[in-house]
Amino acid sequence: MAEKSAKQFRPVDELWLAIQCSPRISEIMLELTGVENFDSVPSLESYAFLRVFVLTFTGAYEWRKGEGWRKLTGDSPAAQGPSFDDLKNVLSGSEWLDDPDGKAMRVATECLRQKNETD
Repeated sequence: MAEKSAKQFRPVDELWLAIQCSPRISEIMLELTGVENFDSVPSLESYAFLRVFVLTFTGAYEWRKGEGWRKLTGDSPAAQGPSFDDLKNVLSGSEWLDDPDGKAMRVATECLRQKNETD
């Protein structure tokens, strides 16, 4: 944040920063359930940004200089899709462990390819 704040931008009335959290497995972050999740974030008051937006799969949050954090969207913080335990059960099945048709290897290779693209 400090590095971004020190950067020279074209002249504008307000400087905003938007942070988008990705659903990609290599970029997962902890699920945000509300504004209280930002309590541990150090003060942003000294930075150049007047507004900071954090966009997640559970909602959008905004910080405003002099006002602090608020939730913009996302009434339901419940994540969609299978749980970690569901995925663990699938991956521990004999179809994945034995991998007779090479499916597990193809999926693992694709995951690594996607991760390498983002690094």
